[in-house]
Amino acid sequence: MADPRRFVPLPAEWIYRIGVERARAQTAALEPGRLRALGMLSLASALRSVEEAQALALARGARRFYREQVLELVVRTLSANTRYTAAIWWAQRLIDTADTPRRYMPLLVEALIASSRLDECHQVLTAYVATYGRDTLWLRAEVEISYRCSDFVRMHTLMQDAVDTRLPCHHKSVRVMDWLYKLIRLDPEPHAFLPSETQALAMKIASLYDKSSISGALRVLLEPDKADRIAQRHAAQIREARQNQLLIPATEQEKMFNIALRRRDWAQLEDLSALSLPDSFDTASAKALWNIARHRIDLHLAQADVRSAEATACAVLDQLAAQHHDSYAITLAAGLVFRLPLSAGVLDRLAACARRLDFAQMSARLETWQDRYTGLDPIAATGRAERRRCFILGNAPSIADLPLEALAGEDIFCVNRGMRAMALGLPQPKYLVVADSKVYRNHAREIDADGASVARFFIASNCIWRQQPSVPAIPFGSSGLKLSLRPLQPAPLHLHRGETVVVPTAQLAFQMGYREIYILGVDLDYSGPVTHFYGGGRSETERLNNFRPGGSATAMVNLSFANLQKLVAPQGCRIFNAAPGGKLTALERVGFKDFFSP
Repeated sequence: MADPRRFVPLPAEWIYRIGVERARAQTAALEPGRLRALGMLSLASALRSVEEAQALALARGARRFYREQVLELVVRTLSANTRYTAAIWWAQRLIDTADTPRRYMPLLVEALIASSRLDECHQVLTAYVATYGRDTLWLRAEVEISYRCSDFVRMHTLMQDAVDTRLPCHHKSVRVMDWLYKLIRLDPEPHAFLPSETQALAMKIASLYDKSSISGALRVLLEPDKADRIAQRHAAQIREARQNQLLIPATEQEKMFNIALRRRDWAQLEDLSALSLPDSFDTASAKALWNIARHRIDLHLAQADVRSAEATACAVLDQLAAQHHDSYAITLAAGLVFRLPLSAGVLDRLAACARRLDFAQMSARLETWQDRYTGLDPIAATGRAERRRCFILGNAPSIADLPLEALAGEDIFCVNRGMRAMALGLPQPKYLVVADSKVYRNHAREIDADGASVARFFIASNCIWRQQPSVPAIPFGSSGLKLSLRPLQPAPLHLHRGETVVVPTAQLAFQMGYREIYILGVDLDYSGPVTHFYGGGRSETERLNNFRPGGSATAMVNLSFANLQKLVAPQGCRIFNAAPGGKLTALERVGFKDFFSP
């Protein structure tokens, strides 16, 4: 007899087919209670990727009958939103009360590592091994912890032992070397990231314990000769397809795009972008179609070609609608709005998709966005500078040691919560730029009040997708590419990321016409007791995980600024680091106090 506590969710396609609101109403009317709870949890699972708050609210209705499944959904949702402290608390509660606690250990371990609580994670793993023995979860965590602690001898020993003696795999979701791929994929020389003997072991571990997609991705990065041969085969396929007007399947095009991006083969990426997309596809290949379109959109935005990016986005939404894949198309809403927040064509199509799915909450969100932003002129909204120079203030602790009152009369950009520096003598800033969604979610009222006091309040579209500001704000989009990759051309209100909000802020300053841009408060050093001049608790530490020992963010920020300097220099613009210290070395240093010396 089947265990009635076991949860098998209904396919999301079924829910979208009858309509979200109708499914919600019918579920609420179900009897008995266990059946109603099953429906609520199925709805929550279907909506989690597009409407997290609504999904959690629905899941609460299933707690009585499916407590473990509800707690698991809560932990996964919190982790997906980088709310690791809360995710850890709920994961521990889930493990303490679950019938099969081992099943949920990966949730706790991943959250602990992501929040840099490495000592605590090691203690958890010690208890785990004492109870269950060593397996791939233990290996995955301990290898990364060893790397993050710069204990390369232990890292090498762990991997060698796991090659010599095969460890059992009790968790299908565990990817032993995926962390390494994510760490080095943006490095300009990934093949030189690890010592050769450690690199060889890492490849063996990936081949033994991970899916071919991870081992293949690492091979492209760590073994450039093999990657070159793969790229040559792809180039021949692309030439043949173009010469003979052949269609390369979507899944194969997706693979080619991924490899070309890992190799930073921009010429091959351009050739791939010129290929035809398939006219018809099934549900399984719809994701591949989107990934191809996503890469093309990002490449257009990298050349400041917003019109072509919009055309590509509209074309893929039209294809999905024609093939009756609305349930998949609606999951793309956030990614498209983050990239193209002002596109009337994209917003119109997404709103029509939400209406066809009877998704009232999503429809209302998209209509509000349309009313607020689709008529915005990006050039006029960005504005023009009246002066040659400006100062951009990051929020590093060193800000507290500067004579900020000396900036009186200057054009000042603050970022995120940076206007707290007015209590330290900073004159009224002219601009505020917010790009961290977690900071905005936690401090929206404070930041909105700051935004109301400046001439222009810019905010990244990902910050306001689920929570609109209470004051007038100017949204900007970000491509999926980072400036650490190459000098990417920004377009008005369509920028590129760089591990810190100061990178898009510098792009905005350049677009406004500032030609001397001075950076303060970007120390890239979070080894002290506080992370920001205004303090910073555990949530700030979690948010800055990639700047911690073993992370790559410091190098990526320097690469981003170096590439941005290359991009703006031909137009007579210079970017300087006016901070007294720190690890931002890519920019020419100038003395802050020298500006105001008599």
